[in-house]
Amino acid sequence: MAVTATQQTAVKKQSRDIQLRIERLNELAKTAPPITTNPNRMSGAPVIGIQRMPMTTLLDYLMDGYSVDGFVEEFPGTEREKVIAALGKIRDAFDEGVLTDLLAEKVDY
Repeated sequence: MAVTATQQTAVKKQSRDIQLRIERLNELAKTAPPITTNPNRMSGAPVIGIQRMPMTTLLDYLMDGYSVDGFVEEFPGTEREKVIAALGKIRDAFDEGVLTDLLAEKVDY
């Protein structure tokens, strides 16, 4: 069965669209904030950069005694720099008082 000119054009357009999406995602991966959320990805869970790596997974691993390097080894494709930046964002939120008011309980001692 021969491929029509219309089908060839459609395939070329689809290939261009895919290539543009890949380029956009590659650029976004470089420039994305350390922690992002998207209601259409991972049910809106906060993730590291634009990876499908939930922040809760990172925190669970650290609480279980893993180092950042151990976490990165356990999850290939997760970049150490992105993990450190995400943890830095959490630290900054405490420094700025954003998480302090949300999480810290006031105790008179």
